[in-house]
Amino acid sequence: MAPGQVFEVTVHTSPGPTSGTFNRLWLNLIGSQGETPPLRVNQGKHHLLAGSACPVLVQVDSSLGRLVLVRLRLEAQAGCPNLDWHCSRVEVRRLAEGSGSRPEDPETQVFLCDRWLRAADGDVTLRSGKLMLQQDETDEKLKQRRLEQLQLQQKRFRWATFVEGAPRCMDAKSLSELGPNFSYSHNSLNLNLHYLKGFVGRAEAWTSFSELEMVLTHSAQQNSTAMFIRSHWMDDWYFGHQCLNGCNPLMLRQTRLLPPRLSVTSDMLRPFLPEDSSLEKELQKGTVYLLDYEVLDGVAGNVINGKQTYLSAPLCLLHLNRQQQLVPIAIQLLMPHVRTALQINFQARAWLLAKDGLFDKAVGCGLQALPIVLSRASQRIHYRSLCIPEDLSDRGVDTLPQNYYAQDALRVWHALHRFVVSWVDLYYSADSDVQQDSELQHWIDDINTHGFTHDSGFPRVFQTKAEVSKFVTMIVFTCSALHAAVNFSQVPLCHYKEALFRDDAHRRLLEEVQAELKTVSEDICERNSGLELPYPYLIPRLIDNSVGI
Repeated sequence: MAPGQVFEVTVHTSPGPTSGTFNRLWLNLIGSQGETPPLRVNQGKHHLLAGSACPVLVQVDSSLGRLVLVRLRLEAQAGCPNLDWHCSRVEVRRLAEGSGSRPEDPETQVFLCDRWLRAADGDVTLRSGKLMLQQDETDEKLKQRRLEQLQLQQKRFRWATFVEGAPRCMDAKSLSELGPNFSYSHNSLNLNLHYLKGFVGRAEAWTSFSELEMVLTHSAQQNSTAMFIRSHWMDDWYFGHQCLNGCNPLMLRQTRLLPPRLSVTSDMLRPFLPEDSSLEKELQKGTVYLLDYEVLDGVAGNVINGKQTYLSAPLCLLHLNRQQQLVPIAIQLLMPHVRTALQINFQARAWLLAKDGLFDKAVGCGLQALPIVLSRASQRIHYRSLCIPEDLSDRGVDTLPQNYYAQDALRVWHALHRFVVSWVDLYYSADSDVQQDSELQHWIDDINTHGFTHDSGFPRVFQTKAEVSKFVTMIVFTCSALHAAVNFSQVPLCHYKEALFRDDAHRRLLEEVQAELKTVSEDICERNSGLELPYPYLIPRLIDNSVGI
């Protein structure tokens, strides 16, 4: 590259209403042989407004070599608010010497950003070109940037112990430590709170379910699911339906032997089975299923409003009858109990799980028993239990009729797995590439060191592309579809508002998986149209891209 070159640089601000900033923006072009001095971008008539494009000409007095990086730095401006700025991308064109505006290179180099930048961040570098594995990097400056980025992320995201015996979590004392790129704003609930908000300060105890029905009548008339539950919550078949398709479809397991702790006999269950059958025959046929909450055994109950509550370790036996209904035939409770789901993100630890928080005041086990429950539950997690095909098969529920969770989860899993396999193929041409990727191997070692430290079946190292594809599919499914099945959705699965990928191969794979998930959505909606109680939780267009609350 000869001296005297001119570059046309365009800095794009994202279109969101709060994306702009008053801060000054400084820019450097970094080449393989040198870099330009910092240049002010937003001055004169050019401002970093939401959706704006700020052009600037950069004169190069000496050879840069091949352009590899763009450096950005925000600087607070006296007298103006120090606002974060959401940068979309930086585009760079090399102009022919003395040509004015005629480009020497028809191609525009695009340096993607699509994240929030702050004055406190200091220098932020963006790279262009094809993404590649560490062992394939050839440019020394790109190697150095990669190492610096990794070290910065390791410094920002540190491990901490929340409960002994459970997987470790992120070390953060407040939400502000996450920064704008790892935080989210709260969306209003799609609920009419008019009839509910007045009950927040209610001091009187509820005396009957009819009182609660009165509240439901006012607040849930448009909620078909709530109205259906109101009519059927005492029906045995609906109890079984909830075990398959409710907020915790992961506990039900086919059983051929009764656990010793379940104090029932064949004679006791005979009235609940067909006249020409017996418990032994039904166990042999595989029509008996078990719910076992042994994890709660011996856990002390919480004290709520000055009253001691109780937890049990319930055992429930269910039978798939000849009407293809899964119904309870034996429930063993040691004591009255309350069940709820444990929240898993930072806000849950800081708010729901804080002393005197909602969990401490209202949930059966309270905070004192939480470490016991969480530690026990963590010890029961196995890699196979997080991989949907193996989990459903191991529990013997993959072929149960009306198990819509299983039906939909398998379709979403296979769609995601095909997508991940193709994506892995873009970067790893052979198993040897996987074995030589030190960043990948350090990652799985870090997970084993700080995550599931017991013998959980997680791979210790990655030997093949197939192992990587399965592991990544497990993570994507757990953080999106599984979370949607037990919570609710926010951002459509595999729809990225950020322009993260520019290569045609990446875009093609995204289009393919989006088309397949669209077909799955249409098929589920068609099936649900014929159901009195639809199962919408794994419709791909309603599944969030990641864990969201």
